[in-house]
Amino acid sequence: MKELTFHQIVEKLQKLEPFHFARVGDGEMMCMAGKQGKNCDDHKYFVDLGQALRTIYKKEQDYFVGLQPVKHGLFTDFDKYPQQWCNADVLHDASIKGWMPALFHALSNRNVVMIGNHSLAKLNFINVMIEIPKKNAWQKRQEIWSHLKQIINEHFDKKLVLLFSAGMMSGVLIDEIANNEQINRLVTTIDTGSVFDPYVGKATRSYHNQIIERENAS
Repeated sequence: MKELTFHQIVEKLQKLEPFHFARVGDGEMMCMAGKQGKNCDDHKYFVDLGQALRTIYKKEQDYFVGLQPVKHGLFTDFDKYPQQWCNADVLHDASIKGWMPALFHALSNRNVVMIGNHSLAKLNFINVMIEIPKKNAWQKRQEIWSHLKQIINEHFDKKLVLLFSAGMMSGVLIDEIANNEQINRLVTTIDTGSVFDPYVGKATRSYHNQIIERENAS
């Protein structure tokens, strides 16, 4: 099992050390298993998305791949995929502990691109925003990928940090970059999931309200 701690993430960002971190949770596992329906964010389990994710994770990847703890009710198909899983919730755990200012500070000194919902543009460390649909962004993946490649090409020499809050599609985009030898050592990719939502006033997970209350009190 690979280890990726919160402090390692902050240190890598401070040292301009590129790395790639994708996350697999209940939704991704259900999608890969060919289940019908939607995940907790109301994103549909598309057949071709499930196929893309299966293709990625059936091969052991060199980059960090986080798995949500089984205690969250994870659909337990993970043993089919030969990954050295790390903790998918490393950033969420740090947020609950009140450690996020260290991450915000590290990101404020980098060139940061956010791929996510428009509300995340409020984060003051974001330099470039690639807005995606609130639901089923996978249907717009070609447009999103084209826009992302354009940004990377335009800022190739700036060691960009790409933050993905793009649902189940995030893993596909991160893999595309992490396995591109021309750019994977110059770009950092992090699947941030919903971790930033409470910092823009949105409670999309059960623990977010306590963070919003803490932020409002500070």
